[in-house]
Amino acid sequence: MKHEDEMVVTLPDDLARMVRAEVSKGEFPSDSAVVQQALRERYIAQQQAELDRALDVGLADLKAGRRIPMEEAFRNVRAALFKT
Repeated sequence: MKHEDEMVVTLPDDLARMVRAEVSKGEFPSDSAVVQQALRERYIAQQQAELDRALDVGLADLKAGRRIPMEEAFRNVRAALFKT
């Protein structure tokens, strides 16, 4: 069962107009749905940026000759993913 917390959010006039415009266009069923989607998209963008930064570090390490054998890398990944 999905649990939802009720919140009251105050928006400046310009953002409130933007939210209402999305609902009026039929893009969203409610003001809440607009805000929920915006927060989801922000979270996804943050996660993508974090992955991009990690990839940049890895590529820079590779270019600089800093590498480890693949099996060791996989052990490190498994240890990081399954640490308790």
